[in-house]
Amino acid sequence: MALVLVTGATGRIGSALVRALLARGDSIRAVVRPGSEGKLPEGVERFEFDLSSGKLPAAAFEKATHVVHLAGLVGEYPYHQLVLHNAFATKNLLAACPTSVHRLVMASSISVYGEHKGKIVDESFATKGESDYGKTKLLSETFARSYCGQLPIVFLRFG
Repeated sequence: MALVLVTGATGRIGSALVRALLARGDSIRAVVRPGSEGKLPEGVERFEFDLSSGKLPAAAFEKATHVVHLAGLVGEYPYHQLVLHNAFATKNLLAACPTSVHRLVMASSISVYGEHKGKIVDESFATKGESDYGKTKLLSETFARSYCGQLPIVFLRFG
């Protein structure tokens, strides 16, 4: 039974992931923004912290073997908010993540490829974040790549 640290655990993807992890017997520590009213299933440990404000405290990672980073803003927001809550929140998580973590799964987006109307986009496409959102997800990936030698990172580019 693993302890999985999940950011964005109250979001659409995060809440489904938390239910699936609980069903397989994992323990969950959910990082949520202070004052968040997002509901967590019974048995999920709530850890309040704003990732955009600085490095996640070491206590959040205590006994965690896996980290799934889903937190961030999706959609139309001012660029400064997107960059803070997507890119710099990711940087703050990475800067604090211990090398003892077995796997770090990072949520990204196919928005990093820009607009390709009518085409099926895959990893063979060059990245060119065109939207503000795409630019911040690409910056998040850039930050994460600088940790690839230290942490076992997997990127998921959701559509």
